Amino acid sequence: MEKKTQAIVIATLMVVVVASGIVLSLQAVSAEEAPPQTFEGRGDKRLLKRREAIVWRFLKNGVPETLEGEASVVERCILVLDVQEKVVNVVVPRIWVIDGETLTLQDLFDGDPFEIGEAVTLDTLMLELVKDTHTVTSYFAYSIKNHENTATALLPFNIEVN
Repeated sequence: MEKKTQAIVIATLMVVVVASGIVLSLQAVSAEEAPPQTFEGRGDKRLLKRREAIVWRFLKNGVPETLEGEASVVERCILVLDVQEKVVNVVVPRIWVIDGETLTLQDLFDGDPFEIGEAVTLDTLMLELVKDTHTVTSYFAYSIKNHENTATALLPFNIEVN
């Protein structure tokens, strides 16, 4: 009887081990298929507040400025322009409207309607901070034009120059 009990215990343990291995592998597979989680913690809230503060600073103190140059790089929310042999970084929104269609910044510069290496004109708000030893100039674009197209930034407000 003792050998029979030992065999049952060993068989039960083997079933438990195999079953737990299957459960763990199923959890791993479902975790890979699940959409990525977003963690809305303190860091995200601080980043949002920082972005909001930057936008408000541009709106309160920004001066309208038109930039004309060659688009050389688009990365994240920055458009790099070559303006009279000088590199100018411009903050640009991620979503744009052109001819009633919305496009991301990367799609806007994929060759149609705009392309890298092309001359463009940007309507921006410019902020300038002058210190004793240096000057920091920032630009926020709300309109991009070339010879035949005009794209407008999709923003929760309208910017009009008086």
